[in-house]
Amino acid sequence: MTIGGVLLLAAAATGAPGAGTGAACPSTHHGAALVSFALFDGPIADNAILAPESSRTRGGVTVQRWPVAGVYAAGRRLNLRCDYRRGTSVVVPVRRPVRACTARIGQSVAIACR
Repeated sequence: MTIGGVLLLAAAATGAPGAGTGAACPSTHHGAALVSFALFDGPIADNAILAPESSRTRGGVTVQRWPVAGVYAAGRRLNLRCDYRRGTSVVVPVRRPVRACTARIGQSVAIACR
């Protein structure tokens, strides 16, 4: 479904034992690579973009981490906006509670919440 030029996707289950079901930005969308992302506390229209709590770079790869259990404890939800080459954006709602989101930024970009 497209709303305001942004495609909405159902989040794929990537649950691990003992963890909530997760969500991630697909690495490509219609052949275009993921180039950036934003993690929102609540609806994207509220523009509440979360900053990572930690960030470290090793070997040319930056790893960022967002502990997010408190968002769900407060009764709110997360949304990922995944931005692709050629200007396409995809919204992935993180429907079930997760503990943290982790991003890896190097020659490619990836973010997953679990």
